[in-house]
Amino acid sequence: MALSFFVEGSINFYCSITRVPKSNHCVSDGSTDDTNRILKGYPEIKSIFLPKRHGKAAALNAAMRKATGEILVFVDIRPQIEGKAYRFLVSNFADPKSDALRVKLFCTTTT
Repeated sequence: MALSFFVEGSINFYCSITRVPKSNHCVSDGSTDDTNRILKGYPEIKSIFLPKRHGKAAALNAAMRKATGEILVFVDIRPQIEGKAYRFLVSNFADPKSDALRVKLFCTTTT
């Protein structure tokens, strides 16, 4: 399955579950497929194009330099979090004692 399917599907999915005010950033880490072209088709996404592959840490750091939100959620392109789960995760920050949250995703399938 082409990566461009994941890129476009994930962008649409995450934009549909986030609330205003929001700021969505996407980092293309030296992509050589259709990722950059696809991202340019979403003006509401603040795209960051790194010219060479530097790895996940560099991509996260690039996003952090541009982010202005109070709550930052980092996700990879392939996994998709259910809308209810995303809202539940973010709701934890209503507690003033919460300043960070780490989540490990598990894949479950039903047949």
